[in-house]
Amino acid sequence: MAAVVAARMLFGPYRFGPLSVTTPLNPEGFFGLAITVLLLIQVSAWSATNAIWTKRSAVLLALSVAAISILALRGALGIYFLSDDFAVVNVGNAWTAAMFRYTIAHGQGDGFFRPVGYVSFALDAKLGGFNSVLWHASALAIHTANSVLVMFMARRLGASAMAAGFAGALFAVHGVHPEAAVWIVGRFDLLATFFLLSGLLLFGVAGSRLALHAAALACFALAAFSKEAAFIFPLLVVGYALWKRQPLRWTVPYIALAAIQFAYRWSLFGGIGGYINPATGRPAALSLGLGSTIKAVAVRLWTSLYFPLNWSND
Repeated sequence: MAAVVAARMLFGPYRFGPLSVTTPLNPEGFFGLAITVLLLIQVSAWSATNAIWTKRSAVLLALSVAAISILALRGALGIYFLSDDFAVVNVGNAWTAAMFRYTIAHGQGDGFFRPVGYVSFALDAKLGGFNSVLWHASALAIHTANSVLVMFMARRLGASAMAAGFAGALFAVHGVHPEAAVWIVGRFDLLATFFLLSGLLLFGVAGSRLALHAAALACFALAAFSKEAAFIFPLLVVGYALWKRQPLRWTVPYIALAAIQFAYRWSLFGGIGGYINPATGRPAALSLGLGSTIKAVAVRLWTSLYFPLNWSND
C-alpha cells in the first residue's frame, strides 16, 4: 500500500492493470490501519512503568514542543474572522448570566450541546472584544497546551523521552489540525482534546486516590460538554486500565458519568440530536449504515492521520 501511494506521489495518477489510482484514499487507509496495528503490537514490548526523567528534561521538552507549535501556526494571528466565526464572536460579546443559564438548560439549535465552548467564547470576548489577534492567540495557546499534553501522554504510555517529544511535536504540526487551531469555531475540538488528555493523565496517576479520580471525572464532564467525540473517554480509561493491569472497578464511575451526561443530553433534544439527514429527516447518527461506518473507522480515518494530503491540488 505504501508503494501504491509512493507511486502516485512520484508519477501522478496512473493505471496498473484494472486498478486506477487517482486519489489513493483506500491504499492510504489500509496502510495506516496496518502500521497502527504493528505499533500497537510493539506497545506490548514497552515498559509497563515510565522510566525516570528529570524535571529539567521534561520542562525543556515541553518548551521545545510549545515553541514548535507556536512557530508552525503563528501565521494564524494575522488571519481575520472567517465564516461562522462572526456568529460565535458576536455571541461571546453579547454574553450574559441569563444566556449561560439558558445554555446549560437547553440544547443548541444545531442539535448539539456544547456549553463549555460557549463559556470559552464569552471569556475570549471579555478579554479581547472583537480583536481577532487575541481570539486566535487564545486558540493557539490551547492547541499548544494540547501538544504538550500529548507529549506527556506518550511518556505515560511508555515512550522514551525523545519519542514523547517527537509525538508532541508531530501533533503540533500535523496537517489535520490547522482547521481546529485556526478557525475560531474549532474551539470545541480544542477544548474537548484539552480536557480529555488532562483527564487521561490524571486517571493514569490516580491509582486509588479519590481526589485525582474526582479531578479526572471533572475533566471528562468538561470534555463531553465541549464536543460529543469526548464521550469515548470511558473506553479509553478501560483500555488503559486493561493495558496497565489495573482494577477495572476504578473505571465504573467514568462509565456511569457518561451514561448520566448522555441521558441529560438526550432529554434536552428528545433524542440523540446532532445533524439531520435531509434525505430521511432523521438524525444523521441513526442513518449510518454498518458498511459505511466500518469503512470510515477502519479505512478512511487513517488516511487523514497518516496522509494529510489534498490530492486534487496535484
